[in-house]
Amino acid sequence: MSDKKDILNLIKSNIDNFGYHLYLISGSTSPRVLYTIGLKGKLSGEFVFAGGTYYSNDDVVEVVKLIIEKCIEGNHQNNANIYLKGVGNFSLKKVDKSWIDTLMLGATDFHGNNDFDAYQITPEEAFMTIDIPDMSKPFSAEVEPIWRYEKEEWNHKIAPDSCAVTNIDALQGACITEVVRWEDDQWEMFAGSGPDVPKENMRVVPLSTLITFDPSLEVVTQLEVEAGIWRHSKNDKWEIWD
Repeated sequence: MSDKKDILNLIKSNIDNFGYHLYLISGSTSPRVLYTIGLKGKLSGEFVFAGGTYYSNDDVVEVVKLIIEKCIEGNHQNNANIYLKGVGNFSLKKVDKSWIDTLMLGATDFHGNNDFDAYQITPEEAFMTIDIPDMSKPFSAEVEPIWRYEKEEWNHKIAPDSCAVTNIDALQGACITEVVRWEDDQWEMFAGSGPDVPKENMRVVPLSTLITFDPSLEVVTQLEVEAGIWRHSKNDKWEIWD
């Protein structure tokens, strides 16, 4: 449904039927973003969950829905802490307008301007990942390099939608030590031994997320298909798999 009028009609229909619309963006050079459209007027503003690939898309949708329910019940405001049974604690913090203009264009299109507040949903420390920005501060590619391609042109000689299968340890900042390129636009990149990573700890993320967090990984863009490299730590030289 690529026609803008059809999209706006869908948004209006969901707001009429459910009270809000959830807008999910993924599969690009930037991490996943999920935000609401239509909460303005019902609550203090719209909600946004940026990054957070500890959670699956389905998990994030469910978390946002539950938080909306909690907020409607309790009239939570900025800096609220919300506990979801079986899921954990989440905080709400007011988003700087520069992030609204960068990540929430569907909401600005629908409202006709950026004259609304937005609140970032952030998980507790144990579930934080490298792709969660601090949206309370102005957008900066230097401060939040993983999000730089929201403002900058893609500058690598590979497809911008290239992706990598990785593990939660890597997404929480552990050094990636094993890499294999399986397709022109697909890699496996693990912190620790790949065969030892449980399936439930694997995630698919934009390749740009990993190589902008750790520039020593940019070498992976030059690997031939089915070639692999490894190292013990970030300070070690990459070795080629025999």
